[in-house]
Amino acid sequence: MSTQQNATDPHQRWNSPPPTYINATTATRLTPYLTLPHHLSLAWLATPILSLIFIAFRLFMSSSDAQAAAEDAKRSLLASCAAAERSATVAANLPLFMAEGTNRLIEKSVNGSIEVAKDTMIFS
Repeated sequence: MSTQQNATDPHQRWNSPPPTYINATTATRLTPYLTLPHHLSLAWLATPILSLIFIAFRLFMSSSDAQAAAEDAKRSLLASCAAAERSATVAANLPLFMAEGTNRLIEKSVNGSIEVAKDTMIFS
């Protein structure tokens, strides 16, 4: 492996010790202020993790609203199913209703014709 690959390899970067800096004027070695344990303790403050925490909080707060909306949707669906059932029943029984009405009208017209014929024969 070349040194160029080590510098760009993310796994090598995490496994390597933190860099040290030598101050030329005082000849002291300076180390980074935040080392790996500090970085790991601050990892939960990363933007994706904070976003997930806010999303989880919002989902928790809106779960009761979602349950109420689901109950309303269920009630509405049951009402529409009952209305569709009534409509289907009327449509299935429509020929029966029409036949009963037609039979009543035919019966009325036949009885009326017989009454008129009887009345004409009595007066003649």
